[in-house]
Amino acid sequence: MPLKRLRYTVLVNGRPKKILSVALQSRGDLIIDFKAAEEGRSEPRTSKTDSMIELHRLSVHTSRNSPEGNQIKSTIVASDGPIYFYHFTRAIKNTMRFAPVLHRRFPDISYNWDESTEKSDILLGGAGYQSNTHTLMTSLFIGPAQRLFFDLNFSSEATNYYLRQDIIGNYRIVILYTFLPIPSIQHGISHFENTFVPGSNGDPYREFINNFVMNGYDEKQIRDIFHRKIGEMSQNHFDIIADMNRF
Repeated sequence: MPLKRLRYTVLVNGRPKKILSVALQSRGDLIIDFKAAEEGRSEPRTSKTDSMIELHRLSVHTSRNSPEGNQIKSTIVASDGPIYFYHFTRAIKNTMRFAPVLHRRFPDISYNWDESTEKSDILLGGAGYQSNTHTLMTSLFIGPAQRLFFDLNFSSEATNYYLRQDIIGNYRIVILYTFLPIPSIQHGISHFENTFVPGSNGDPYREFINNFVMNGYDEKQIRDIFHRKIGEMSQNHFDIIADMNRF
């Protein structure tokens, strides 16, 4: 029987905590739910809270009227109103690559995160998570179901980098993750890689980058992106701590 839902967990103090779910809709779309961070900030290097985030959801659309690609939509519902971002990708229908969905450094998931009670939930293994010594970071990509993410050397306890891939509907979900060796804080950060309609920007360089992103990434490019995001989000982590210590 085809899978209709994927739910991912991480073991926290011996108990599985839910961090992400992927649900297949009747028309073939996907709904990807993240437990939202409780606070939102417009500037990543400040501890100032701009709004309370109530929901963070991504949707991957079959886009039946487009033979070229699929639309991915990011919806953030905050106390001061909803925010929408869009990404159009050719990776699933056209180039047989993987589209970037979301990069995230998680806040402290030992506090106020729901436990999993379903045996079918998927446990993301690895080095393990302790909030006083680790911070969870993930990068989520999506490609066509028949396209295997082939990287035998990525997952390793020695490197503390891990890979999980699953098929749901016509899609392959690829999650790269690591347990950063830095204590968790209450502030998390996420990055959705949005695109714009080709030809609408006017800047040749930005048009080139936009087209490159829309074509999706291969395994080597994804590894490079993941390592770069580790550096960026680790630096953001330390910047927030430094900013908070000024008060």
